[in-house]
Amino acid sequence: MRSWTWIALGVASLALASPSRAQSESAPAQQQAAPAGSERDASAETPEWSWPGSVVWDLELRLAFPPETGFDRALFAHGYGAFRIIPALAMGVAVPVVPWLWLGGQLGVRGRTWNHPERTHASLVGVDALATVRARIRVGSRVELGAVVGGGLGWIGTWVNGVLADQLAPRSNAQADVMFGIGRHFALGPSFGWDYFQTPSPINTYGHGVDAGGFYFGLSLEGRE
Repeated sequence: MRSWTWIALGVASLALASPSRAQSESAPAQQQAAPAGSERDASAETPEWSWPGSVVWDLELRLAFPPETGFDRALFAHGYGAFRIIPALAMGVAVPVVPWLWLGGQLGVRGRTWNHPERTHASLVGVDALATVRARIRVGSRVELGAVVGGGLGWIGTWVNGVLADQLAPRSNAQADVMFGIGRHFALGPSFGWDYFQTPSPINTYGHGVDAGGFYFGLSLEGRE
């Protein structure tokens, strides 16, 4: 009778031990399967940079360095400051016709001041609208090289001693840029180029014209849908 009791206890202990052994054997398999799922999750969390997108918009801050004109020299002779940097803001939108060629438009505004220690400062404001053609190529998964040319019309107004002199002026632009993708829908990068933006005729009786263009550096924020 005692032998049957020991046999029953042995069978019961084997039955209790078998689930824990199965669980211990299945655990490494689960641990080995986990990396594959984690890789899929990581790839899902890092979406591909949208190229070229259906609509592309950009916002660009520029610092332009206009050439010195007779108008500048006349103001310098009367004690006005010689600071010759023009900050500008440009906003544009484009639609890709093919992946490397985009057509669109751009609006811009810029301003400049000639300070005077005793008189009212002289100032300049320019606004413009351009039609643009953009060429863009990818050189990496998130790096693009591009060029932009544009043409249109602008308005330049100058104030000296409270008197406004203004004219409509032709506008053209050529620019090169480098963009670095951020996430899926945004990119950021530097640009440089040349603006043609000057009055077509003198703004005063001395024959002076005003130049609001010149070479510039910029920083662009781009988004696309």
